[in-house]
Amino acid sequence: MKSIKIISFFICAIFIHCTLVGSGQITRGALPGEIYLSTQWYHDGYILHYGIFHSIDNGYNLELVYQNIANPPSGQMGVATVTGDASNGFLYNYSSTNLWVSMDYGEDWDLTDENYGYAKYFSGSLPGLVFKGNNDGLFKSTDYGHSFELLPITVTCPFTELGYYENEFFGINGESGIGYNIVHSLDYGQTYTEIPLDTTIALWQIWDRPPKVVRGASSGELYLVSWWPDISYKIFHSVDTGYTWTQQYVSAPMDHNISYTPGREQGSFYVMRLETAPDQTHNWLYIDYSCDYAQTFTTYFHDLEPTFGIDRGLVKSSSIKTYPNPFSQFITFELPNYDNGNVVQIFEINGNLVKELESLGDKDFIWDATNQSGQKVSEGTYLFRVLNNDNQVTINKIIYIKN
Repeated sequence: MKSIKIISFFICAIFIHCTLVGSGQITRGALPGEIYLSTQWYHDGYILHYGIFHSIDNGYNLELVYQNIANPPSGQMGVATVTGDASNGFLYNYSSTNLWVSMDYGEDWDLTDENYGYAKYFSGSLPGLVFKGNNDGLFKSTDYGHSFELLPITVTCPFTELGYYENEFFGINGESGIGYNIVHSLDYGQTYTEIPLDTTIALWQIWDRPPKVVRGASSGELYLVSWWPDISYKIFHSVDTGYTWTQQYVSAPMDHNISYTPGREQGSFYVMRLETAPDQTHNWLYIDYSCDYAQTFTTYFHDLEPTFGIDRGLVKSSSIKTYPNPFSQFITFELPNYDNGNVVQIFEINGNLVKELESLGDKDFIWDATNQSGQKVSEGTYLFRVLNNDNQVTINKIIYIKN
């Protein structure tokens, strides 16, 4: 098995990615309870729409942060595979040729890496650390994918997941119907240890669904998801780098793909499921959330009809300027020349009112990231609304990041 070449791994990984875009994909954020999802959203006639969604409460609420149509105009990012970073607010979106980076929770994106062949990206273990693998070898970035250096090594490990440390990689090696091994490397994939898996843990690849290993929230912690001939999946948990496993969950048979990820919080695990709504125009989205290491799940349902994320009556306006945004200490709201009586309301992303600022005729408001009691709020995304004579003027997003 160790004769497998890294080129074959990357080609296989890209094929799997291409088949999963339509079914959706989920990744952990940097904070407990935070997840991002990318998925086909709805179609308008023959135009297919994609979306990236963000949640900070384990999927109970979803916020649409980015959208595009299929085959977007040149220079515009298309939603593909999203993967998180260990830094708060940072998110990656990659296809087989491009890497895009967001520094504001998925709302604005910069193209940081372009390829003329197939590439696969890995991130999320350490702040700013991104790996890229292609036919030329393994590249490392420590600046959120803005620059890459080719590592002077030969990769032999067929990895699919980063570990807890910078040089740690995991994967699964083997053949469907015969058996699989966990592979574990501590030198960037140059050499690796193989750990046999019992055939009751992983034995089959169903369609394009091979068994997959993903890291947990602490060193040595892994989850393994394997598929079985009745088209059900099993979730296993290990705390010793894959030497022993405990079966946590067995699903009912299902006829569609899933995506899954552990969270940042110990014990958290998420499964994303999609199905087409009865009217055949949009998706129904299910987020199964576990806080007990994937033993039991709570399901949150979202009907991704075309007005999802827009039906809250949020009207964005460029007439309200905020700077800096994101901010770490103070943020200034620069309003047009309104009369006295302006009010700026700050809300949590779930709609809870944080603070109200009243104008005495000034054009600018300043918020110091405190609530109504004067206590500093938690870092994250907030909404603000400007009212004038009890009429809503606008509502927009601001991002608070602690120093």
